[in-house]
Amino acid sequence: PSVPEIVELMEFYAVPPDCALLAKLVQLGYSKEALGLWETFKNAKCLKRESPEALQKLEQVCEAAGLSDMGTAVWEAWRSDNSSEYARLSACLKLEGPAKAQELWTELAPSDFSDVRLYDLGIRIFAAVDDVPMVRKLSDAMPRLTRDASQTLLDLYARQDQPGPL
Repeated sequence: PSVPEIVELMEFYAVPPDCALLAKLVQLGYSKEALGLWETFKNAKCLKRESPEALQKLEQVCEAAGLSDMGTAVWEAWRSDNSSEYARLSACLKLEGPAKAQELWTELAPSDFSDVRLYDLGIRIFAAVDDVPMVRKLSDAMPRLTRDASQTLLDLYARQDQPGPL
């Protein structure tokens, strides 16, 4: 079957794509099909569980193909109220910057840290606004520092010219 036929089957059987498939369709010149799948499934929970890296890749591919609206729309969908705290905070950081993400963090008051990515994200948000006490609070609470969190801490402490807890 051809790519348009496969896309039709996905829509018919309600099989939502992931960001990698959408990006690949755009890269291969099937922008219309990618947009159709996006419009059909933009509220699918699986798209809201994607990593920020996958969203960024899709956004870059869309921008390269002249579809920057689609890349932004992916982040906008992540910012919706029915998305996870992680998704909403990631989208806010991407679309509105660290100060707004810090406000949203305070508003949401995340409490379920079963996903270690929420620690990483919080550290990135608070490090970007130089909130050292909050960064220390989150890093101390992390079960194990990830590479990203460690690098963010090193960068923050270098900017602050303070010895870090690492």
